[in-house]
Amino acid sequence: MKSKREFTEIAKRLLGKRTGLRSPQLIHPQREWIVGLLVAIVVFGLAAAWSAHMYLAHKSKTVQVSIDPADEVVVYREAMVQSALEYFAEREQAFNTLYAEMAQEVLVPEPEPILETASTTEVEVPTELGAGSIEEEVVPATDTEAEAAGSGNLPETVVVE
Repeated sequence: MKSKREFTEIAKRLLGKRTGLRSPQLIHPQREWIVGLLVAIVVFGLAAAWSAHMYLAHKSKTVQVSIDPADEVVVYREAMVQSALEYFAEREQAFNTLYAEMAQEVLVPEPEPILETASTTEVEVPTELGAGSIEEEVVPATDTEAEAAGSGNLPETVVVE
């Protein structure tokens, strides 16, 4: 039986303050790398050997599937086909009537009248670009120019200061 003193020493070892590992031989980086690589190589080799064994075991086996045309009997249900054709013919008639009603209700938009406007716009340009301000003025069209307005060719006058 252990004495009280032995129990206290065990408790001090378990709960006591440790400054580091007692044996520096517990950690050895080169040895750890070698062991890790050897374990990885062994696992890879075992997986390759198992795969090769399974391949060779099943290499000579063939799969044969025989399809007998007598097993696949197609039943033609004339009544079902006829009812489907009637249903789709009714739907086609309903669609055509709705489409004809919709085509009659289409409205043609009226063309917008061309309005003559005149405006002046002033834009400030930073001085580092080399210009002060730009002013644009749109001159209303005359009678001869109004005919050209239909083609979208309105004359504009641009004044730059």
